[in-house]
Amino acid sequence: MKIALTGGIGCGKSTALTAFRNHHFTTLSADALGHEILSGSAAVDFVVKRFGKDCAPAGVIDRARLAKIVFSDPRAREDLEAFMHPRIENAWRERAQAAESRGENCVVEIPLLFEKQLEGAFDCTLCLACSEAVQLERLEKRGLPREQARSRMAAQLPLEEKIRRADYCLFNDGSPEFLEAQIQFFITEFLN
Repeated sequence: MKIALTGGIGCGKSTALTAFRNHHFTTLSADALGHEILSGSAAVDFVVKRFGKDCAPAGVIDRARLAKIVFSDPRAREDLEAFMHPRIENAWRERAQAAESRGENCVVEIPLLFEKQLEGAFDCTLCLACSEAVQLERLEKRGLPREQARSRMAAQLPLEEKIRRADYCLFNDGSPEFLEAQIQFFITEFLN
């Protein structure tokens, strides 16, 4: 089975991905793949050309500086996404195909699953959700100021719409144990 995992920023997608990995699923993260791509020379060249040398001092992309630009300028975000998203999609498709050929179940975490209309590539979609207050609290604990957190949340499809479009939804306002129990239930119900 190939499962897409999506949800809002700060909803706990990484925690859920770890839980699936602990249940012997092959797991892929679009964000992690994006970080890999951003460390490559093609990305550095693109960022310097589009956003300036200050965004890649000494040939290494300053992700915090780049994020500040793209989350305050919709056109800049579109340009970065146009460069990154096809490369990220190619990477997870190749790796998911390899897992499938080995007979492994695979979960691919894609925050912009519905925004990029990728749900058709999966056997099912799973949305991780929590309240806005919990999202903001988690993002602030990561060191993201509230204004920037709200800006990043606003850059995505509203969480309510992701919930509506997903085949299944898990709510992550509670303890890690509660999330684990939901994942175990999902695996038992979905894979049997």
